Amino acid sequence: MQQNLAMHPWSGLFGPDQLRPTPQPAAPSSSSGGELGEDRRRRRMLSNRESARRSRMRKQTHLAELRSLVGRLRLHNRQMLDELNRVMSDHDRVELDNRRLREAELELRRRLEGSSTRFVF
Repeated sequence: MQQNLAMHPWSGLFGPDQLRPTPQPAAPSSSSGGELGEDRRRRRMLSNRESARRSRMRKQTHLAELRSLVGRLRLHNRQMLDELNRVMSDHDRVELDNRRLREAELELRRRLEGSSTRFVF
């Protein structure tokens, strides 16, 4: 095993004893306060993860609702534009009809005035 360590690219940076992991001192077994703190830390970490998961789910739900609303609003907008175009077309047609009727009225009045002057009693 000593030869394998010498071939490692970092073997020149550390001595052979420094390449081995050093054991960490264990918490005293008689102290249950350390275990209790560790347990609280783990529960808090799990709670935070669950809270973050719920938050992500709420955001996804909200985003889906907003996308649905955008779709409904676009459809409504398209329907309103169709209705506006129909009303504008009807308006243009009515104005054209009114113009023709006024011209016909003027022509009929001229005829009537011309015919009344010819037939004087």
